[in-house]
Amino acid sequence: MEKEIAEIAKALGAIAKNLTSLAKKAVKSATPGRRPAKAKAVAPPSKRPKAERKVTVTVPDQVLKQIRKSGEKGMSIDAIQKKTGLTTQQINNALYKLTKSGAVSRTGRGVYAAADLAGQKPLPKSKPKAKAKTAAKAPKAPRKPRRIKTSEPVPQPPPAETTAQVSETTA
Repeated sequence: MEKEIAEIAKALGAIAKNLTSLAKKAVKSATPGRRPAKAKAVAPPSKRPKAERKVTVTVPDQVLKQIRKSGEKGMSIDAIQKKTGLTTQQINNALYKLTKSGAVSRTGRGVYAAADLAGQKPLPKSKPKAKAKTAAKAPKAPRKPRRIKTSEPVPQPPPAETTAQVSETTA
């Protein structure tokens, strides 16, 4: 029995060595040989003067620029789209903002002109049609109540007697 205990102790020692080597490998794989992260350098502020910096041009600015180039006659949405390469939706949104601000006025159907150019007459806004006054309306009949769907059949009233049936019963 002592021999068996010695063999078991020897096997346990081998298992312990394997466990320690596996633990070391696990620690190495969890933290690979990476270097510590360097602090990122903050970009220096632009050294160019403000006049040289790029200015972002907004969609309404692009549309207004093209309309002003067209002069007093104005410009259609299709022409603006061809000149700027913008989508119809972008142009419509820009024109809405520009007309609200008063920078552009509508001179015809789908034609817009810059409001600050001489001789521009915006189209008059259409007035809503007035409703014709009518005589006093008759009150509406009350609505029939809604039927509720159920799984049970709805009881039907007995059929009404016709005049022929009534005359037979009285005779």
